[in-house]
Amino acid sequence: MALTVNRTLSDGGTTASFEQVSDGGAENNTIVNTSGLSGTFGAGPHLVRVIRVLALVCDNGVAGGSVSLYWHNPAGVDVEFLTLPIGTTDLRTTFTPTVLNQTGDIIITSTGGNISYTIQLVVEKTTGFPNSNTHW
Repeated sequence: MALTVNRTLSDGGTTASFEQVSDGGAENNTIVNTSGLSGTFGAGPHLVRVIRVLALVCDNGVAGGSVSLYWHNPAGVDVEFLTLPIGTTDLRTTFTPTVLNQTGDIIITSTGGNISYTIQLVVEKTTGFPNSNTHW
């Protein structure tokens, strides 16, 4: 059984950062739960956009694995927005939810053999955070 640690590194007025570490095995976990962030207002939606991704993905001797990030959509199918291959990744770009009925939550799924990873995400708070200056 894999051990997975998920933690919030920071949660400020306009941004938040998260880290998830897994020591192997197939995973399907929430890394960002937007309704629990500081500054939320009302029932939602509470949306964020990803502005940075730092990752180290290891295959533990079994080739062909990867880690994917999805926008969670409780009304339908989750929407994949990034697949991280074996190795290191440092992206400074913007990923924005494409369907407004999505929760804004971000899910991590690892595929392949015995995948270990460390992933850090930095997000900007957008919809549902009235004190944030990054509204759409």
